[in-house]
Amino acid sequence: MKRRFGRRGFCIKSKSATFAVVYMADNTTKTTITPLEAAFIREHSGEDASKLLFRYSKESAEGFDVAFCVLQIESRNRLRAKLPCFAACEEFVFPPSINSSQTSGELSAQYKSSLLKGGETMVDLTCGLGVDAFFFAQKASRVCCCEKQDWLCKIAESNFKALKVDNCEFVSAACEDYLAQMESCEVIYIDPSRRDENLARVYAVEDCSPNVVELQEQLLCKAPRVIIKLSPMSDLKSLCRNLQKVSDIHVVSVENECKEVLVELKRDYIGQLTFHAVNITKTNTDILSFNQETDETACEFVSSKEQIGRFIYEPNASLMKIGRFGRLVEKYDFKKLHPHSHLFTSDVPIEHFCGRSFEVEEIRKPNAKALKDIKKANIVVRNFPQSVKELRQQIKIKEGGEDYLFFTTFCGEEKICLLCKRI
Repeated sequence: MKRRFGRRGFCIKSKSATFAVVYMADNTTKTTITPLEAAFIREHSGEDASKLLFRYSKESAEGFDVAFCVLQIESRNRLRAKLPCFAACEEFVFPPSINSSQTSGELSAQYKSSLLKGGETMVDLTCGLGVDAFFFAQKASRVCCCEKQDWLCKIAESNFKALKVDNCEFVSAACEDYLAQMESCEVIYIDPSRRDENLARVYAVEDCSPNVVELQEQLLCKAPRVIIKLSPMSDLKSLCRNLQKVSDIHVVSVENECKEVLVELKRDYIGQLTFHAVNITKTNTDILSFNQETDETACEFVSSKEQIGRFIYEPNASLMKIGRFGRLVEKYDFKKLHPHSHLFTSDVPIEHFCGRSFEVEEIRKPNAKALKDIKKANIVVRNFPQSVKELRQQIKIKEGGEDYLFFTTFCGEEKICLLCKRI
């Protein structure tokens, strides 16, 4: 059977052997996948989008949109690891343009849904593709999904039918407009855009759109609890200054990569702010919680090389982001190498540490002569004047292998290299 592109434009941009498909859609953007299109997508699943598009570029047939199908294949290839439930649904339509960096992954979306008690009524003011709303719907009794782009709202509504989610309603409106006229609910969720009018990235909460700093009183008037998703680059101190009634801040990492910051506002909250350092893996979720007053006062520092223990511990990305390590010392009873190195040491192994653990084999000088016998290693820099790239050029050590080299500074301000094995 011959197939056609359709009337919409289509192009592929190459970037480091990864192809991004740009499908130039108009107001008639498809919201459903026909059985014939589903069969084509299934048949060519996993294939290279550019090669597939080239192969069918000169073929045509009525009622079959090859460009649309290739878009769906490319999106599934690109997002299968991040959105496995969505990619596995044959009827799920991926929009022409997806900001995959701002779209929640399923693991982090599942964590957000765990913040609900269960049975709440809630509003998602920035629905988008609907990843977060889908998982909220598993816990909430009802979810109202607001999306300002009408075509995207229609796609999301159609997708939720395909996913057999029946406790969501969809409203096409700007979130500020809908917020002004909506009925009260128990929870509001909002994920403001982190792009300015020139599409440049922004990180400050007051620069996001909509401006939740300006809307916070109105948000809390409509719901006693508000959850705000922000950039992993957000300045936590700035958030505490600009937002009121902050009860909790969750710094969420997936596989030790910081993905997002969640801020909880509660209408009647009075008390200390609680931080939650969250690291999600495929098999486990580590959470370490502590209050705002936890600081460095509980930390004890090593004063000599002899005090560096047999084991070195590197906190996960969420803990590194929060930076309040006194709680770690309180929990694990170890010493810190330096106030700014963020590495900890002990003579006894710690099970289930919330980060990476290493056994120290040697302590060496951080220069080429002292490390000349090492040809391959993973290099980590913590509070050290040179970057990983500079060190590799200087010492001529290839990347990889089982050895880890920690270039760091301990409390006597002496620069050292720790030769370690991960455990």
